[in-house]
Amino acid sequence: MNNATHLRFERTEKRFGSTLAVAPLDLPVTQGEFVVLIGPSGCGKTTSLRMLAGFEPPTSGRILLGNRDITGLAPKDRNMAMVFQNYALYPHMTAAQNMGFALRLRGMARAEIDVRVNRVAEMLGLSALLGRRPRALSGGQRQRVAVGRAIVRDPEVFLFDEPLSNLDAQMRASARTEIRSLQRSLGVTTVYVTHDQVEAMTMADRIAVMHQGVLLQYAAPLEVYERPADTFVASFLGSPAMNLMSAQSVLSAAHAPAGLFQTLSTAHTLGIRPEHLHLVGAHSGPQDGIRLPATLERVENLGAETLLFARIAQGDVIIARIAGTQSLPAGLPVELFASVRHIVAFGKDQRRLTLEHQKMTWTAPQGATKNQTEQYALLA
Repeated sequence: MNNATHLRFERTEKRFGSTLAVAPLDLPVTQGEFVVLIGPSGCGKTTSLRMLAGFEPPTSGRILLGNRDITGLAPKDRNMAMVFQNYALYPHMTAAQNMGFALRLRGMARAEIDVRVNRVAEMLGLSALLGRRPRALSGGQRQRVAVGRAIVRDPEVFLFDEPLSNLDAQMRASARTEIRSLQRSLGVTTVYVTHDQVEAMTMADRIAVMHQGVLLQYAAPLEVYERPADTFVASFLGSPAMNLMSAQSVLSAAHAPAGLFQTLSTAHTLGIRPEHLHLVGAHSGPQDGIRLPATLERVENLGAETLLFARIAQGDVIIARIAGTQSLPAGLPVELFASVRHIVAFGKDQRRLTLEHQKMTWTAPQGATKNQTEQYALLA
């Protein structure tokens, strides 16, 4: 993957009558990049993909592929291949005929079609299934035929519209790996739509999080997860979701260095991921954070991990994810610790606070060790 922009939405807007489906969208995609559009139902992700494919004309703005403005081009003239949620295979055709159908419409010679189809079928493990019709294939096999049909076209861009949603959990996991490995080997720019955060986190080079037609954040998966742009992104990504608490409630109940209280006092909401909350006494790392007295309400042992549901003094219920199994009774008083590095602060507008915008100064408390001072500096 290089850094050259291959595909770009430029102020691309879509309205259906007076309803705004996609607010003016600016989204650059680099050559060979795998970009995932994610968000809840009705957020505009599929409409954005359909505009890119040419199935929906934008109300305003434009779409560029390389240096070409493709906004007004028909789908067949965009050199893109789409894999649909329901696979859209012709039931009366064999797998081989489905994979080669678009090439036949182009007028390609039969011999060349056979060469391409056989090559891609071998790549996808479909060689023994080419003579079967869709009804004789499993869900995973039909999904691979649909992907193969896209690959044989040798497109500039792959488009995926929730292609794994009809598969069971085990098959989805293997299909994620197959699609991502295939995309890396081919180096084809890919735009992938899903509501599944696991697909987004494991497959994407960058994630575009959308809500109510608006692009909220566009960044690498870990950046979106660890530094969410606002409280919606924070609560949407992650299972369980990030704990979001009133800053006033936390600061009135927590034990923390004086300098940290001052730092967090400008926040309206504080966020902490469940895996970043530790039982006091079980945490052996730096103690540069807050300790929250709480009462256990429920414990869910999941085998490899345990979820602790605890109510802090001011009423918020928070979730901690603890490694291994924990046999703790409901009603037990506990203290939960979170390092300052893992506390995300949000303002009254629900946007994440930053040094430049909110003029917050993350400084280590008096008497901090060199290591603690360096950790505070990372927040800058």
